[in-house]
Amino acid sequence: MGAAEPRVPPWPWVAYQILLPLLAPLYLVYVFFRKRRRLSEDWLSELSVRLGWTVPSRPDFRKSWLWVHAASVGEILAARPLLRIFQRELPEVEILLSCSTATGLELARRSRTAKVSTLLPLDNILCLRALFQNFRPAALVLVETELWPGLLYMAGKYGTRLFLVNGRISSRGVRRYRWIRSLMRWMLSRFDLLCVRSQRDWRYFAFLGAPSKRLKVCGNLKFDSAVGGEVLENRIGTPETVPWEEACGWNGQRSVWLCVSTREGEEERLLQVYRSLKPAHPLLRLILVPRHPERCTAIEGDLLEGRHLWIRWSGCRAGPQRRVEPALPDRSRVPQARPHPEPECLLVDQVGILSRIYPRADLVFVGGSLVAHGGHNMLEAGAHGKPILFGPHTQNFRLEARYLQARSGALQVKDSADLQVNLERLLDDPFLRRRMGENAQRAVRSLSGASQRTWDLLSPALKAILTPSTPSS
Repeated sequence: MGAAEPRVPPWPWVAYQILLPLLAPLYLVYVFFRKRRRLSEDWLSELSVRLGWTVPSRPDFRKSWLWVHAASVGEILAARPLLRIFQRELPEVEILLSCSTATGLELARRSRTAKVSTLLPLDNILCLRALFQNFRPAALVLVETELWPGLLYMAGKYGTRLFLVNGRISSRGVRRYRWIRSLMRWMLSRFDLLCVRSQRDWRYFAFLGAPSKRLKVCGNLKFDSAVGGEVLENRIGTPETVPWEEACGWNGQRSVWLCVSTREGEEERLLQVYRSLKPAHPLLRLILVPRHPERCTAIEGDLLEGRHLWIRWSGCRAGPQRRVEPALPDRSRVPQARPHPEPECLLVDQVGILSRIYPRADLVFVGGSLVAHGGHNMLEAGAHGKPILFGPHTQNFRLEARYLQARSGALQVKDSADLQVNLERLLDDPFLRRRMGENAQRAVRSLSGASQRTWDLLSPALKAILTPSTPSS
């Protein structure tokens, strides 16, 4: 193993690098009209980082740098147990953590698992050059499917060794990658080691050209992140302050239905189900956690249309007086804050706070599954001992969904009507809820250990690369 001198990339790589600058004007339009409204990043600053004009400063030129790249929030959370192992086992090494989304960057910056956090520049050699020149990383660890041709080329050019952890490829991805198989073979051959989640992923990577001797099955890091509760907390005030339920005005005993990682087109359906459940369960409360917090303003339109009382998570700091009056006939008008005794819905507009909310939930729906997004990670809900429901679209987490269902920890519903039926059954049967939650928790705990297995495979190479007699400069 080991990174050899960069071989000449195949023609799809050359075409890719030529095509990207030609598409740059479209990206600029996208950034201007959409990303400037992101909550966590100023759009001009983000544009400068994406184009490679601005790079974070390197605090220490005497130490070796390990670069870890994870796409967004889910991948960062999955990598947190492994990042903690890196910190413990490689104390003389600094970690650079990059991600592809603004929400991921917000979470990365609030964590304590990296010395420097940044957005990944566009996958063009001109955009990536400054970041490589500044940090000169000795090794680059990619999480899941972050296979960027330009990034891998620049790693070879700067002598950065490559590793993949928690590698996964869906059946749909294999069908797409077949059309660029020469490029995939070139990219996968550049890795020193590819740690994948399952035997199925091993077969897919091998089919696309990964050297079989460098492929290892280590399990899913997300099981460890769920079991370990590796989720950042965002406390209201300081510890020992008022619990968030009271700060939001939810006093007394309430049943709580938590909907996480919801996607566009789902919230409206979930609110319809909620309205149908309310007559029989008047004390039922709903928590909506959209996959992308910047969508909260659009979701408020659905809440307004359904005449719901709601509060944002960020509004909990102001206490129960901060409420939104739903009786506005014109959706174009700005909602006015008015006092009301208690909201029905909590709209979560921040990332990394689910570890505070899960203990209070009675039922959990995992989004991206009623619409064709392939589903999202349901392991965290299981680790907290909660009964789980999800829709028919779970192809991105098919193994996890089947595993939880086979152990009676989760239910898959066909549509909104089926979701309502199963919610009614669970709300009427506390014993069934408790049994499902316990089953889900046992199922998740039985699959932990991927982080340690991954480290055991990575450690000989990383220690040799990152702790040489003369650190990189």
